[in-house]
Amino acid sequence: MSLNNDKNFFCEFCKKTFTTSYNLTNHQKTAKFCLVIQNKPIEEVYKCNFCNKGFTLKSHYSGHLLICKDKKVVEEKEQSEKLIEQNEKLIKENNELKLKLSIIEELNKKLKEDNKELKKTNKELIKRPSTSTTSIVNDNRQQNQYNIQFNQLFEKLPILNEINVNNRINELSTENKINEYDLNNFYTEALEKITHQLKDLSFCTDPSRKIVVVKDESEKSIKMNAEEFLSKCFDCGSESITNHIQLTDQIVNERIDNNDPDITSEMLDHFNDDRDNFLNRIKNNKINYFLTNNQTDNRIEASVTVNYIKKLEKLSK
Repeated sequence: MSLNNDKNFFCEFCKKTFTTSYNLTNHQKTAKFCLVIQNKPIEEVYKCNFCNKGFTLKSHYSGHLLICKDKKVVEEKEQSEKLIEQNEKLIKENNELKLKLSIIEELNKKLKEDNKELKKTNKELIKRPSTSTTSIVNDNRQQNQYNIQFNQLFEKLPILNEINVNNRINELSTENKINEYDLNNFYTEALEKITHQLKDLSFCTDPSRKIVVVKDESEKSIKMNAEEFLSKCFDCGSESITNHIQLTDQIVNERIDNNDPDITSEMLDHFNDDRDNFLNRIKNNKINYFLTNNQTDNRIEASVTVNYIKKLEKLSK
């Protein structure tokens, strides 16, 4: 290293000039061409994953990434593959939509044919009215009306799976909704709120026998009783329900830490018992909805089932 009258620092190896001794020292340790002159090994700490070029300084490596042609080729390829994937997805969705439209067209076609038959039957009745034919026409009308209503409800029905069950239960897991709970009656209220969230995953076809219809993964209709439906939902959403109860416990503890005057020791005792009961039932898969009113432990579940069927009746009308 040498210094001239202008206080410039010269590299004794490659004769480059620098304004500070730091820059000179850094140059002699990292500049490849200068290291070659010094017969020192070049330590390329930073390696480009795209073109395998090596750099001794991070700043040089970062600058290279902005102009690396190989990186650009890879990114363009990834973008192209992403666009192809999105296009294939759109094509698939479009085909599914066409299939659904085709089914709707078939249903409309059948509906028109049924209407023609009804008109034909009406004309015959006008010519030869009788009690038996009138009854048949009324039955046909009722059946056609039922089929139309069934198809309309089933078309809107979400698929019964873990994703749809968990999404609905997770909607309850907000601080505002959790603070609405009556901690004296947490178990019953939680059951009511959770079953209310699941009401659009089925519709009732036979209230007297508690028969509901659900849509499976293949988009086919399946009939089951309400107890089986709710048990399946609680099985699918057990993890979300557990998280909801644990979040409720956390928020209640925060309220206690903040000296919430609305929480009494008696209320907290009720809540702790209900929470432990709820978690224990989920853990041991003992939450069931069969109407066994002679068993005290299941009276709450039985009441929830009855209320759920009433909601389904209103929804299906």
